[in-house]
Amino acid sequence: MIPLRAIVVEDSEDDALLLLRVLRKGGYAVTHQQVTTAAEMKAVLTDGEWDLVLADYTLPKFSALDALALLQSMALDLPFIVVSGTIEEGQAVAAMKLGAHDYLLKGNLARLLPAIERELREAAGRHQRRQAERALRDSEARFRSLIENASDIITLVDRAGIVRYASPSVDRILGYAPEELVGQSISDWLHPEDRDLAAEVFGNVLKSPQMVLAVELRWQERKGNWRVLEVIAKQFQDGTGFTGAVLNCRDLTERLKMEEMRRDLQREKELSEMKLRFFSMASHEFRTPLSVILLSAQVLENCEPEWLDAKKLRNIHRIQDAAKSLREMLDGILTLSRIEAEQTEFDPQPIDLQQFCDRLLDEIDASLADNLPIEFTYEGASQDACLDEKLLHSILLNLLNNAIKYSPSGSKVDFQVEWQPETILFTVRDKGIGIPLSDREHLFKAFHRANNVGKIEGSGLGLAIVKKSVDLHKGKIWFESTIGEGTTFFISIPVKLRS
Repeated sequence: MIPLRAIVVEDSEDDALLLLRVLRKGGYAVTHQQVTTAAEMKAVLTDGEWDLVLADYTLPKFSALDALALLQSMALDLPFIVVSGTIEEGQAVAAMKLGAHDYLLKGNLARLLPAIERELREAAGRHQRRQAERALRDSEARFRSLIENASDIITLVDRAGIVRYASPSVDRILGYAPEELVGQSISDWLHPEDRDLAAEVFGNVLKSPQMVLAVELRWQERKGNWRVLEVIAKQFQDGTGFTGAVLNCRDLTERLKMEEMRRDLQREKELSEMKLRFFSMASHEFRTPLSVILLSAQVLENCEPEWLDAKKLRNIHRIQDAAKSLREMLDGILTLSRIEAEQTEFDPQPIDLQQFCDRLLDEIDASLADNLPIEFTYEGASQDACLDEKLLHSILLNLLNNAIKYSPSGSKVDFQVEWQPETILFTVRDKGIGIPLSDREHLFKAFHRANNVGKIEGSGLGLAIVKKSVDLHKGKIWFESTIGEGTTFFISIPVKLRS
């Protein structure tokens, strides 16, 4: 038995039973609901799913045409067959025009089963077509959503290179509204040097439906700049006879910039390593003759007093000073080269910062002929700080020596260490010559010396080493300066306490 769910619009119980008997004899297991009013039919349609409507043409309070209108108002596509004993041909034709699928007389039910089979089959076909159409619409909606929300530019061009579609991402990448491109030649946005290459690629794609080509092209954005897009081109055809190319364009501009930066950094690293090898060799080669010069000068200095007069002693001291200065410069170049080549080990260890500063000041005091012109102030915690002792020594020694060197004789240099919540602040303040405005942006570059240093000796390496050493500590360095009044350097270094 074939299941069949039927609504019977009929006020005669006998006629309804007759229809059901015919259906059951035809092999249908019928589930039915008999209705006689619009309200009853609406309730039945709302509460269940049905396969078929069999309707008498005329009822006291209802009619087949009313039932048909109700069915259509609820957007239900069910086979609707008029079965009546009084319907005239003209009425039947009118009902068919309004949407009824068939009609027959109660006195001739031989056509009922074939009509039901046909209409159920056609209804199933209509249902399948609607599902296919709905699936197609859903697919098109999903495809359009993907295209319109894609990060890449999707462009459709015809054989002449005229843009027929451009996705919304063209606005984000190039700054144009999609409709500005539609109807225009794509070559209008390409770099003149890339147009021949683009024409060759598009031409090859249009010759072969299976060919997919990728090429990098420069496109001009609204602001006038050029952006590099990777274009993947493939032939496109649709059901209307259109043939062209679909272009998937991905912006490579920032990635190419990053790659160029990485190459530049690699070249810079290789150059730094080459410089380090050179300066290491030079330092090694120079140290032996410098040691000989210093030793020979020391021997001459210790000669018999009757041979060593004041003039000779003065020249010996000049030799010693020049040799020491050259050795310090070689040490500075080598230190800076190691840092730039990233071959300086950064090894923070717990140190007693106050004791460290006291030892540093004793070291400076021992190298001075006069009394130590440094006033030292230490404020804050007494815990050990995790710092790289070697680098910190280089930072503070360079700053303090510079402050002494560029200050008037007899003036004091202020040196302060202040513990702050998350950093240690080092301050070195002098009353020296100051730094001209024109030199400030270059102050931390190697070998740069301010134009007001005059005959004061120096290599121009100290502050460059200081800056690199502070950077290794993830710290900050800045300064304030007034010509003729002095300079103050500030260094802030993040600190970790020993646990």
